[in-house]
Amino acid sequence: MGLKNLRWWTVCAFLPVLAACGGGSDCNAVLGSLASCGSEKQSQSTEGIAPSNVAPKAVTTENLNAVVNSKVELDGSKSLDEDRDVLTYSWTLVTKPSNSTAVLNGATTPKPNFVADVTGTYTFLFRVNDSKLSSPFVNVTVNVVNANVAPVARAGSDQDVMIGKMLILDGSGSTDANKDVITYKWEIKEKPEASTKALLLSDDAVKAYFVPDVAGPYRIGLVVNDGALNSDLVVVTITADNNNLKPVADVGKDLEGTVGKSVNLDGSASTDPNGDSLTYSWAIPYAPNGSTRNILSSIAPKTVFVPDLPGLYVFSLVVNDGRLSSDPAFLSVTVK
Repeated sequence: MGLKNLRWWTVCAFLPVLAACGGGSDCNAVLGSLASCGSEKQSQSTEGIAPSNVAPKAVTTENLNAVVNSKVELDGSKSLDEDRDVLTYSWTLVTKPSNSTAVLNGATTPKPNFVADVTGTYTFLFRVNDSKLSSPFVNVTVNVVNANVAPVARAGSDQDVMIGKMLILDGSGSTDANKDVITYKWEIKEKPEASTKALLLSDDAVKAYFVPDVAGPYRIGLVVNDGALNSDLVVVTITADNNNLKPVADVGKDLEGTVGKSVNLDGSASTDPNGDSLTYSWAIPYAPNGSTRNILSSIAPKTVFVPDLPGLYVFSLVVNDGRLSSDPAFLSVTVK
C-alpha cells in the first residue's frame, strides 16, 4: 500500500473517534492520548534495562625521581571504578637505559617495584580493567640519578567547602627519594575576583588551613624543598559554596597486617561540609588471588578485616550524605 493510501486509511480509522467525542476539549484529550501512545511504548520498552558499564580510570604518579641502586615502588592502588567493580592491574616496563638489567616485580599488582640499577630514564605503561572494559593507558616516567634529586609534592585531592568554614590541606603524601627532611610552602595561586578576605594559615607546615570568603573555585599550590632542590608546583582546587556539597571520605594511612589477625579499618574521620549525617560503603577492589575478601561490615564507619592470605589488599570507602556521594578514599594493607 502506498504512503498516500496509508495516510487516507489512517484518517478514516480515526473519523469515528472524532465523531464520538464531538470536538472540543474531549476530542483534544483523545488525540493527545493517541499521540502519546508511541512515546509511552518507547518509555516502557526501556524499563528494566541496566545502566551501561563505565570504564575504570587508572590513577598513579606519572613522574617520579629516584636514586640509582634504590628500590622504586610504583603505585596504582588509587585507581577508580565508578561501578565499584573488582579491578585487575597491568604494568609494562617499556624503555630503560641500554645497560640496565632491571625487571619489574609484581606487574599485575597495584604496587609493583623494580631496582633502578643504572642512571637514566625508565618508562612504564599502566592501565586497569574491571573485567569488561580497560582504562586508557597512563605513561609513567622514573628519572634515576646518582646525586640528590628533587622531592615530589602532593597536595591531596580537590575538595568542596562551605563559605567561611575551615578546610585542612594535607601535604603529608609528599616524598623525597633521598629521604631528606622536606619543608612546605603553600600559596593561593588563583581565587574568585570578589575574594578579598580568604585566609591561608600555617602556609609553611605540612598541613595548612584554608578559609574561603566567597563562592567559587580557589587554586592552592604547594612546593616542597629538601634543603637544596624545590619540587615541581602542584595545585589543588577548592570549590566554595553554600549549597549542599559532597562529603569527603577519609580512611587514614596505609597499614600492615598478619594472616589470621584482625586489621581495624576506620573511616570515622570522614566529613561532610554541611554537617549532614553520613552512611558508609566499604569495598575491596583488590586482594591476593584466592582470598575470600571477607570484611566484617561493609556499611559501618569502623570495621574489621581478617586477612586469609599474605599479600597486598586495597580497600575503598565511599560515604553519602543522603544526596551526594564522596569520591572514593583508598587504603592499602600489606599482609605478611
